[in-house]
Amino acid sequence: MTIQKTRKQTDKIGHYVITTNRYIIDDETIVSSGGTFELGFFNPSGSSNSYIGIWYKQTLPHVQTVVWVANREKPITNTSAVQLKNDNDPAPGEFTRNIDPTGYPQVLTKHGTGVSARIGPWNGLRWSGSPIPLLECCHFQLIFNEEEVYYTYSLINSSVLTRLVLTSNGYIQRLTWVDRTKRWHIYYNLPADNCDTHSLCGAYGSCDIDNTPTCGCLEKFVAKHPQQWEKGDWSEGCVRRTPLDCNKEHVFLKYSGIKLPDTKCSQYDWTMTLEECRQVCSRNCSCTAYSSLDINNGDKGCLFWFGELIDIRKLSERGQDIRMDSSEQGKNLFKKFPK
Repeated sequence: MTIQKTRKQTDKIGHYVITTNRYIIDDETIVSSGGTFELGFFNPSGSSNSYIGIWYKQTLPHVQTVVWVANREKPITNTSAVQLKNDNDPAPGEFTRNIDPTGYPQVLTKHGTGVSARIGPWNGLRWSGSPIPLLECCHFQLIFNEEEVYYTYSLINSSVLTRLVLTSNGYIQRLTWVDRTKRWHIYYNLPADNCDTHSLCGAYGSCDIDNTPTCGCLEKFVAKHPQQWEKGDWSEGCVRRTPLDCNKEHVFLKYSGIKLPDTKCSQYDWTMTLEECRQVCSRNCSCTAYSSLDINNGDKGCLFWFGELIDIRKLSERGQDIRMDSSEQGKNLFKKFPK
């Protein structure tokens, strides 16, 4: 790889520029303009493989924290080397994390092709199931339009060193460097508890880590298979105590303080008010629930769910409200037209 280290002065701040007429070899490195990052070759602990990557320069020399790897799938190898796909091997592992654009975008952690965890859809401030400490370190923003969807974050305090990691066993960790202890400390860890397991309580079930058992049915719902439910098998979830009748008035119950359900089967509108959300959902027999799309500076927009609601959990401090169709309170006033 042909990279040259060239020093350039700009407003009395020196930085390195990458060009294409000199190799970097062995212990040669390139340092970023702010002095935070360093690029060069490295060998993971216990491995004879060589990689080119970027790591934090400001931490201790013996604490090499790599944040990016160029050749993670094609290391420079010794013939006896083995790909371990663990914390000391940057080759792709079994877990991935991505924004799923199906329905309304949400962040998913997958084990192979199956979803293992989900932190909820974007609500204008954060992902609806994200931990409270997440807000204390960074400003977050979702970019979502017809051409692309991604999210970014910027540090509130630029002197803080923090990184987000997907571990080899599927945990999302935000770590911060504490200079006093000279160590990376875990700021938060997801999944944080068993209720972060995707769809643990099945359809129309809600997980509450402070309850025993942790899974319960939403109001107006009962266990689909009571005997299995009592034995701790909640996978089949819950069903309506009274079947939904589209010929009855559409009455919605408000469920507060929850992580919003999986949005794979959802639709959205950026401009509607909550009252308009209710009216639209009332006229569609397939619409099972609705919520505000954006809670930043008041409730704005609509998020509609169609079909079963899954992966709900109780969040005492940061949960949101959702309004779901009740099948037991309506009167025969008007017909709810099928979609």
